[in-house]
Formats: sequence, structure tokens, C-alpha cells
Amino acid sequence: MLVAADDTPSKVPGISATFRALAFSGPIPDAAYAISEDERVPLGMSSDILTAEQSYQGPANLVFTHLAKDLTEKPLASVQLVDRSRLILLFIPNEKGGLSIQALNDAEGQFPWGTLRFINLTGARVRINAGGAVMELDNGGDRALRPAANNKQYAMTEILTEREDGFSRGYMLRTFQEDNLRAIYFLLPGDPKEHAIRIKGIEERKGDEKTKPPKVEPISLRPKEKSTKPVNGQTKPAKR
Repeated sequence: MLVAADDTPSKVPGISATFRALAFSGPIPDAAYAISEDERVPLGMSSDILTAEQSYQGPANLVFTHLAKDLTEKPLASVQLVDRSRLILLFIPNEKGGLSIQALNDAEGQFPWGTLRFINLTGARVRINAGGAVMELDNGGDRALRPAANNKQYAMTEILTEREDGFSRGYMLRTFQEDNLRAIYFLLPGDPKEHAIRIKGIEERKGDEKTKPPKVEPISLRPKEKSTKPVNGQTKPAKR
């Protein structure tokens, strides 16, 4: 699902979900997400590796912002979550010059170890042939398959783009099969005259997804109250 940016978190009753995130076209070091109207959790994102898993509890409308050191904010993107979902959130450039979020289902069994997951962002339908395992993906499609190779063997995967008279080879992918590794391949438009495509890959080794992130305390956007001091044995209220 692609969702436009929003300025404020939803007031819908809270849900719980887990997610990891990736900034597709470039790092976003100042990103943060809202867990309430005035609390933010910093989550700097890379374009090469997924973030550590986040255990989220908050509004169903998950809002991300750019959070400056002085706690001023600029909208980044938002996405509507389903309770108890497990997701990979991709921050992808949109036609308006901003970013939108594509949420990929990362539920148990959806993306098994030893498989390759293809996400078609070419703008057209593609066909993927992994040694006899054939599948077609519409633009925006997302599916995983296991190459026709045993563990510790090389495999060839042919990716074809649709043209007026059928399909034409757009890319040949050579991978080394490892049963404790999985990879996401983003299929991107290449030279339209040659029906070629480009590929961006992100690999993940078993155990990486369970790495516990360093504890990050939420940041409050409320101004801090001045501390009170006893005056003649009595406590003077802080000025507001």
C-alpha cells in the first residue's frame, strides 16, 4: 500500500505491530516515528540494510517525520497498519518529489530462508524463470521463490520484460544458494529500447532479523518544565 505523507499521528486507538524499514533511494538519518501526539522514536534509515526490528505500539496511522535536533519536524511519510502485523517498510520516491511507504508482509512463512523475493517496480509486467520455477509479476507485484539449486550451489535466474510480441530477456541474475540467507531484489526500469531492467538487492542472514537494537528512549516534544525549589520550607510551583 502506498500512503501519502501526513503531519500528525492519528487519534485512533492504539495497535501493536513489528516492522523494519529501508530508505530505498538514500539514507534518512534524521527519521523518527510517532507513538503519540508528542512522543517520537528516532529511527535513522540506511539504503543498504534494514533497520533493527521495531516493536511498535501506538496509533494505527504510523507517521514518520524528519526530526531536527531542536525538535522541529517536517513530514516524511505515513502508512496505515493492521493490528499484530509484521512488516518491512520501504520508503520509495513518489511522483510528487516526496516519499511514500510500501508495506511488505513479513509474516512467518511469507519470506522463508533460502528464497529470493522479487518486487517489481519496472512499470510493466515481468516473468521470472528460476531454473524451471516460473512466475509472472505485475507492476508492484511482490513474491518469493527458491532457485533450483541445492545449498552451496550457484543458480541462474532469468528475468524477462513484457513487450508487444511477448517477453524479452531483461536481466540474468547469478546467485549462490545459501539456506540460511534470503534476499530482496527490487526490479527497476532500465533502457526501454533494449527492454532491460536494473536490480537493487538487499541480503539478510538468518539471525540478523532477531538482532536487538540498542534501547532508544522516546523523545518528548513538550517543553521541559522548570524544576521547583523550596522557598522558606515551601515548594514554589514552576512557572508555565
